[in-house]
Amino acid sequence: MLFVISCLVTAVAAATIPRAPDPCAAIAGKTWIAPSEVRACFESFPVVDSIKSNILDVVEKTLAFHTSVNYQIRAPEPFANDVQEDILADIARIRRSQYTSEFEMHIDLQRSTRRLMDGHCVYFDLCYDSTFVSYLPTPVVHLTDEQGQQAVHIAPEAFDVASVEFADQLSVWQSALPEGLSLGALLGAKVLAINGDDPFVAVNANAAIAGTYQALGTRQNGFFSSYQRTATGWNYTMGNFAQMSLPLFDSVDLTIQRVNSTTNETITLPYRSRLGSSTVPFTDSATFRQNNCRAIEGTNGVDAYSGSATVAFKLPGERFAPSPTPNPEVVKRNPVSIILDDVPHFGVALPERLQPAEPVSGSGVAQFYVLDDGKTGILALGSFSAASFSDLQSALLGGLQSLTERGATQLIVDVTNNGGGFVCIAAWLHRIIVGPKDTTEPQALLDTKARAGPLAQLIVDRIVEGADPDQNLWYNSLNWNFANNTVMPANFDWLENPVRSIINERSDAFSQRCGSSCTLFSVTMNKVEGSKTVVVGGKNDIAQEYAGVVGGQSLDYASIDTEIKVEGSKTVVVGGKNDIAQEYAGVVGGQSLDYASIDTEIKTSRLKSHPLAPPDFVTNSIQTLNWRLAFGVDNPEEPEVPNMSSASGSPGLDSTYGCLFLTAIFSAVLWTTGSLQLLSYLEKHFRADKFWLKIYTVLLWILDTVYLILILRIVYIYLVREFGNMDFLDRLPKYIYVSSPFSPIIAAMVQSLFVSRAWYLSKSYILTSGLAICVAAQLVATIMYIQNTRHFNHLEQLATIVNFERAMNIIVLFTDTAIAIVLFYLLWNLRSGFERTEGIIKRLVAYTVGTGLITSIMAIIAFVTAEVIPHSFVYLMIDYCMATLYFNCMLASSVHLFIKMF
Repeated sequence: MLFVISCLVTAVAAATIPRAPDPCAAIAGKTWIAPSEVRACFESFPVVDSIKSNILDVVEKTLAFHTSVNYQIRAPEPFANDVQEDILADIARIRRSQYTSEFEMHIDLQRSTRRLMDGHCVYFDLCYDSTFVSYLPTPVVHLTDEQGQQAVHIAPEAFDVASVEFADQLSVWQSALPEGLSLGALLGAKVLAINGDDPFVAVNANAAIAGTYQALGTRQNGFFSSYQRTATGWNYTMGNFAQMSLPLFDSVDLTIQRVNSTTNETITLPYRSRLGSSTVPFTDSATFRQNNCRAIEGTNGVDAYSGSATVAFKLPGERFAPSPTPNPEVVKRNPVSIILDDVPHFGVALPERLQPAEPVSGSGVAQFYVLDDGKTGILALGSFSAASFSDLQSALLGGLQSLTERGATQLIVDVTNNGGGFVCIAAWLHRIIVGPKDTTEPQALLDTKARAGPLAQLIVDRIVEGADPDQNLWYNSLNWNFANNTVMPANFDWLENPVRSIINERSDAFSQRCGSSCTLFSVTMNKVEGSKTVVVGGKNDIAQEYAGVVGGQSLDYASIDTEIKVEGSKTVVVGGKNDIAQEYAGVVGGQSLDYASIDTEIKTSRLKSHPLAPPDFVTNSIQTLNWRLAFGVDNPEEPEVPNMSSASGSPGLDSTYGCLFLTAIFSAVLWTTGSLQLLSYLEKHFRADKFWLKIYTVLLWILDTVYLILILRIVYIYLVREFGNMDFLDRLPKYIYVSSPFSPIIAAMVQSLFVSRAWYLSKSYILTSGLAICVAAQLVATIMYIQNTRHFNHLEQLATIVNFERAMNIIVLFTDTAIAIVLFYLLWNLRSGFERTEGIIKRLVAYTVGTGLITSIMAIIAFVTAEVIPHSFVYLMIDYCMATLYFNCMLASSVHLFIKMF
């Protein structure tokens, strides 16, 4: 009886204790709320060990099918500092870690996958990602003024966008501003600071966690607003500053300078979170979890031959995949390669005043225009996917033909924010632009390889045994060609005898080399005759000459990469920071799949119970991967993915051709100084010096004079004769190579004279021979570098021999330093105690050390600038001035005085 009474008392007491309010119930049914309220809901869910283990098991075991796991532990140059993610080690770390909430764990896992810097391989949890999307009414842009100065500004069109898309929240943002200041008055304002720091602190902080793209410049560009062509119209993309998929920030402090004002003002704007368009309604925490956080149809794969299951072929990434969504049968038969972002594609309309005029032809994502000059056509290509594969083929071919019928002879292809789609559409576009040739027939795509892990090999074994009679599985050999472009036979074990590799000190295995299967087209292929094309695309926009490509942040197609690198097309980045390299390819893939697709392969092969098979997701999660990896263009034996895809040029010229202009000035100044020194030499010492030294000195001056004339000619052609010709600026005309040998020859002649001094002082064959070998090595290395570049037609090709250039700069630095040190040591040991001799020695030591240090320091600066800012011409400016500097150093070091001593 006492026990019963005690229980009743306890129950009554518990009933009187107020329950903590349900943070998810507090936001249920609301469209707009504060990010802090969303976080409170998300952070209320504790980590459940079984769910944590399930997520990590699926992600880890699915990564066995991702081709680049070991490559991404440390990418080769130029992305060695950008891609350094050991994802398997991070998953092990997450398993051991304790978290205050499931949301905290999700952020850690997602950011770990993002550090792969590969938009083909991502992880989303629809319980959190874009369930609520946070916005600011002030997207920002990075603008360059007429003087070439760059700054971050509030987008001039920001109020137009906000007043339409966020009309019901304008009052909230307006009330946050100081009295008398309106949102409309912020348009175009220069942003001096974000949260008290330089704007690029925020830009780079976002780039560090944004992932998706290898190059820093591409990730930086994602911070800013842009645009995109969709199947239904033109969309405005807010950028990562003004649109966030997770509720991580409540407000932002902006220090601005409004247009036509010199006053700095600091304002605080709150982020506002809007219910995602795909979020299922809920009433409290329980219904939120049930409706949005549990696995749904399509989360996991199915057995394609189970009577109760229906295979729904879809783009990897579902709601995050580029639109429009193709027909399932189209997806089944056509491989895709797509880059995914964590914000679903939806319609924030591009302000009408920013939209182009009516197209001359086109359909959906492919629209064609003709500029006022009558000769330039534009293809705006928002995606490589469409509901119908053949319709998109026809639209592209018909559109190009319509442009030529209207007299267009050159083309710009704008693929800005194009997230990808069918790989064979990229091949098709390449083919109809350049016509039939060895780079487009029998295929216009790069060869690929797939990872050949133990489970993948078992899947192929089961298919060979008859597990896939209807060709539903991607591992079926009937989907692929051999490297010689012949079709693989049915039931062929194409993963047998895998190619073993050691990548970043880890063993890996891949399939044999596979050719493309894009050889049969449903539309007759003809070249668009007489055209010169340019392609533009992605978030770092590109332009290409001959048929033409302009494009950017999202571009990843191997076919487009081939067209640019092999066909001689030109690329131009629109946007980006002047001192940061801009890449036109976000990251080259091959073919994308997701976990559900891999799970279908496993279940259909009856291998779900295998210990290497990932379990079913219990959460509403999406994981994508790069299933096939494209081989390189410049190095066909290695993957293309880590290679640099540099844009040919940028509208910002200060760090490139501005340096070329300064080269002419500095070279002329140094030549004048050297000529004055020569004149002094002729007046005072010419008659007394030895005959060979006179000839030697005058010959050096003649070579230096001819070299200066050639430099001035190059500068005149680039900056005067071809002024405004952006196409020409990326070219490497053959007459540039006429000037190239002069610099190493002058350097070798001056250094040889210094080596002869070492001989006079030491009489040591070993020492002198060592220095002579250094001089000869420098001359040979430089001549070899020049020879290796003689076939280059475009500046970006110089990046392909960057390691050779590094070696050359190191040899130059070592040679100059060695000569200076040796001469210093030998001269210092000559001191005799006689005042006159001491004075001469000290003078020679000072000149030797001084001149040796000058050339050594300049060599160091050239080496460092080539490493740190390789896409500027600072290092070239120094290299071009070195020859004249050597001549000056020789005259300054009192040659005649030195010779008279011996």
